[in-house]
Amino acid sequence: MCSARLPVGFGQQVAAAGVENRAMDYLDRRIQELMSERDAHLLRASQPHGWLGITRAMRTGKLAWLFWVTWILQLVFLVIGLWAAVRFYQAAEVLAAVKWGFTGAVFLLGGLQIKLSMAPHIHAERILRELKRVEILILAQEERLRERAPAAEAGSGTDG
Repeated sequence: MCSARLPVGFGQQVAAAGVENRAMDYLDRRIQELMSERDAHLLRASQPHGWLGITRAMRTGKLAWLFWVTWILQLVFLVIGLWAAVRFYQAAEVLAAVKWGFTGAVFLLGGLQIKLSMAPHIHAERILRELKRVEILILAQEERLRERAPAAEAGSGTDG
């Protein structure tokens, strides 16, 4: 077995992510082995949406107004930024090119920042959805235990 150390920095992060992914794959396989058919159905019914599915769900959720305001604002910034970029390339004088180039860069970066401002909310939605999946599985397990408890009590009772 090779005991060479990875250089400090990005390579170690990639290697650590690979180990984490293998661990998660193992955990996912183990969960699949241990769950019943009903649990499998519950997991399939509550599969994560992914990034596009979550943004689709955000269009109609409690914060839909925030999604639409940021989306429209981002679109406006993109259009202004692209218009300024076109004017930058059409400018004949240096001062006009600097003015339009700076304006275009500011608006394009502003639009990007507005888009990225929704990332924490998307991440929180993914975490909440996973917690709900775990809650569903726990409730299904409790229900299964309640179903077994009366049968076990009836079977263990003896007349004496």
